Amino acid sequence: MTETARTATPETSENGKVGLEGRVLLSFATWNPVAFLADFEADWGEAPEVVLKSDRGIVVALNKAHFILRFVEGKDPDAEVVAKNNREWTGAADAAANHLAHLEVTSLLSPEAFVLQSARDFVRVVASLALQEGVAAIDTTNTLLTPEGYRNGAQVMTDGRSFPVHNVIFTGVWRQSEAGGTNGYTAGFNRFGLPELEIIDSKRGAYEVREFLRNLSGYILETGNPVRPNTSLRVSADEAFDVTLSPGVAFPEEIQTLKIAFG
Repeated sequence: MTETARTATPETSENGKVGLEGRVLLSFATWNPVAFLADFEADWGEAPEVVLKSDRGIVVALNKAHFILRFVEGKDPDAEVVAKNNREWTGAADAAANHLAHLEVTSLLSPEAFVLQSARDFVRVVASLALQEGVAAIDTTNTLLTPEGYRNGAQVMTDGRSFPVHNVIFTGVWRQSEAGGTNGYTAGFNRFGLPELEIIDSKRGAYEVREFLRNLSGYILETGNPVRPNTSLRVSADEAFDVTLSPGVAFPEEIQTLKIAFG
């Protein structure tokens, strides 16, 4: 199995630090920014400030961050590759192969912007874009997600406290062979400047491995406490798991990932 993840370090522009980036795949070579603004207000009860308009897109402001929405005719160049990372959506490959245009969504963070709040706002923007006519897929976590699945994940924010970890960090499980153990991985931590997580050859089932990674991912993002290599990750009084840093198994070997001995 070969997985591909975007691992570029966030860049800095003259307008601020580049935060999260994503793409909304469109079945039609058109989009409706007016409908997006109306959908955002209906979804979240507030209207983003439009600070720039052009023939190719708009820039909106939310909570000291700017979000660039740029319409691009033609295919997302990474879509067919990252579609392979979602082993659970059989339609991912078709969505990648057949879309005609895409929206690039980029967050620019000012020095005063709070990173996690900006990540929440990024998810809100993309969730409302998912209502555009002809949306085929959402690519924000190094894989393709269904528009409905992305919006469902964003709904956890309606309580004002929960973080939409599933929209930001993708967790996958796989086996190298039918007789082998369960492997798990994350995709998305690189965009926060953190290594991805992997579990290799666990004797536990796919559900348990996935839930462990999802819960751990949420804890890391909500508390700001990253997992560190060459330590033990204690999850209870009776359980602790060793953590090491080594070349990725579900990723190209040049990508270093944290391996958690969740045996």
